[in-house]
Amino acid sequence: MGDAGVLELLKTKSELKLVLRTPEQLLKLHERDFTSLTTQNLTLQEARALYAAMPAFRKEQEKQVAWVDSLKNKIENEMSKPAKAPPPPIPAAKKVRPAFVFRLL
Repeated sequence: MGDAGVLELLKTKSELKLVLRTPEQLLKLHERDFTSLTTQNLTLQEARALYAAMPAFRKEQEKQVAWVDSLKNKIENEMSKPAKAPPPPIPAAKKVRPAFVFRLL
């Protein structure tokens, strides 16, 4: 995946847009910005990237600290799950031509 593909992926989920910000910008975000974010639809890799990008918030930034804690819990929960085997490939359907189709000359 090229740089353009990674940027498009980062822009698809509002949570992943935080990775594009600097630590100073993250510290200046209002708590309402974090209340609208969820960790539910993140993969393990995305959650790890977000957790690594988060700065150390101050104690009075309770919503931000709570969101980072939920991110940490998400990572721990995903790590404790057993690895799933990929689903089997779906065989291609055969094209069935009806018997009544005639060739026109």
